[in-house]
Amino acid sequence: EKQGSLVLHSTFTALAPLLGSLIWTKEKRKTVRLSMGAIKECTCEILSIICEALDYPMVLHLDDLQLGDDASIALLTYLLSSKKLKNLIFFCAYRSNKLVANHSFTKLMENVKAARKCSGYETCPKSVTKMDLFSLSLDLITKFVADSVKKNENEGVAELAEAIYIKTMGNIFFVMQALEELVR
Repeated sequence: EKQGSLVLHSTFTALAPLLGSLIWTKEKRKTVRLSMGAIKECTCEILSIICEALDYPMVLHLDDLQLGDDASIALLTYLLSSKKLKNLIFFCAYRSNKLVANHSFTKLMENVKAARKCSGYETCPKSVTKMDLFSLSLDLITKFVADSVKKNENEGVAELAEAIYIKTMGNIFFVMQALEELVR
């Protein structure tokens, strides 16, 4: 028996019908230990069960992965590399300017691409895609501010847009926060 299955059975006894028929005794529940491998298998198993029951893909968005510790990145690498997980889409976001060279996340994409190789393809189709998002230009922020306040770009929004651009360095999240603060 896999450790992940043992953890699921002992922790979520109500899931036993979904996980298969194992006979659980109190002694067996007490002997289950939570190793990192068991946690990985358990997380993968529970996500797999949920995704199989869905009629549409489950989408998980994980943000600020540059802040992730080694154990979290190892779990994520395991999940992203698993061929067992189907009907699941991960959106993983990180700030490349905040990532140090020796951080475990820097190897994540390489490890996942290597694990998901399939014969005849460099990587499995639709398997791993990397998108770089850059700061918005002053021109785009001016258009965004004008649209947000329902004015034309030439109707006095240039100064406001420039102040917001300088303060936010073109980060759309901070641009939106600045505009929300101004509304308040």
